[in-house]
Amino acid sequence: MTFVNSDYLLYSRFGNLERVQQCLERGANPEATVNKQTALHLACLAQAKPLIQFLIKTCPKLVNIEDALKRTPLAYLFGIGSYSCPVKKADPDIYELFAQAKADIAHKDPCDETILHYCARAEENNELLPRILQCLDERVSESVKGVLGEPLGGPSFAIERTKKHELLNTQSSASICTPLEEAIRCDNIKAVKLFSEDTDLSLEGVCGKSLKEELDEFNRKHAAKPSDLEQKEDQY
Repeated sequence: MTFVNSDYLLYSRFGNLERVQQCLERGANPEATVNKQTALHLACLAQAKPLIQFLIKTCPKLVNIEDALKRTPLAYLFGIGSYSCPVKKADPDIYELFAQAKADIAHKDPCDETILHYCARAEENNELLPRILQCLDERVSESVKGVLGEPLGGPSFAIERTKKHELLNTQSSASICTPLEEAIRCDNIKAVKLFSEDTDLSLEGVCGKSLKEELDEFNRKHAAKPSDLEQKEDQY
């Protein structure tokens, strides 16, 4: 790796937009990587909004590039979100940059986890959940309108609709949980409400019960504690 590419990636990790721009002016490769991490992966670790905005605009190809562990920059925004890396609060404004850039929000990491699994484990991201689900609905709607030059209800509509269904019903190979079951296990009330609307409740959960049975138990538990439920909902 050249010195200028090394500097480019180093300054990306620290979120230093001015230095990154200087490196590019000196001839740095915008697609340079270290351990297959791009500048955008590293900038997301720092949650450096101005730099992320600049990189997405300058080199949009970076948006969906995978690192050595097949994680995209969007996963890094959530602190990578694996069991070995605790989920952190993602900046909603930065998420919006990725949404506008058509980032693959249905992407699965090596544990078959999606950003919905990450959100289920961290109530700090509850405010972002409706927007993520809205993005999935918008992409279905775009396909229906024929934005991709297809007739109403064409192949892209079927693909995007399937993606949404798949995203909500993907079972993690690490926890064997769908996002809904992950939210139940983490006692994340808002996520449970949002996920239960579109999840296949006939799926068998990790305890051998159907998701419907687990959801019914969860609702009975919180029906017995209305004050606790109201207190949690008031936070969002």
